[in-house]
Amino acid sequence: MRSHITFVAFMLLARGFGETLDCEKEVLPGNACGRDSNPVCGDDGTMYENACLLCVASRERNRRISVVSSSLCSESLQPNCTKEVLPGNSCTRMSKPVCGDDGKTYSNPCMLCVFNKEHDASVRVVRRGRCGGIKTLP
Repeated sequence: MRSHITFVAFMLLARGFGETLDCEKEVLPGNACGRDSNPVCGDDGTMYENACLLCVASRERNRRISVVSSSLCSESLQPNCTKEVLPGNSCTRMSKPVCGDDGKTYSNPCMLCVFNKEHDASVRVVRRGRCGGIKTLP
């Protein structure tokens, strides 16, 4: 446990051109993140909705994830729901989990689109993959 705390306490990630990202300041207590949309691309090839979510992913994986050029994360986080959803509000069974800003993991982007449509909601993708310990605040 102590090594994990030390790792997190001294984790600094490069952001842009020489700007540094201090994860201790980005992440709120309980691994909570705000809902602000300022996407950053991680060197793991994942586009994160904001720097806080990148920091949480870095903590969860116990490895440094650096911010890199957004061109390395060419695909947008937000699904094109008109292309994703099949007739009858159905989706393929393909497992390609995404984490919504409601803290729920959806089995694929289409399922998030269907949820939004059926519940008149506006849940956004905060990262590709399962939510894990991420919490988002209104």
